[in-house]
Amino acid sequence: MIKFFQQTKEQYRGVWKILCSYWKYYGRFSALFSSAYLHFALIATAGFYGYWHDSNAWAQDILAVIPSILGFPWVLTRSSWRSQTKRLLT
Repeated sequence: MIKFFQQTKEQYRGVWKILCSYWKYYGRFSALFSSAYLHFALIATAGFYGYWHDSNAWAQDILAVIPSILGFPWVLTRSSWRSQTKRLLT
């Protein structure tokens, strides 16, 4: 068991080296704080804060959107699932 943890620690040591190299070459904090992606994410988070924090409406939106993205819009309700399954099997 101890050997397992030692091997895992060695594997993650390599991953940590790679991440540190990436962070150094990317530009560290100066590149992070000057990134347009970070600015957009912060603005979007602030703009939608009231929507996702005060209600559960965002959860309903996720449940409505994800099946469409996956291509299975009829999976949301059991009755429609049964009718679609029967139609597909016949």
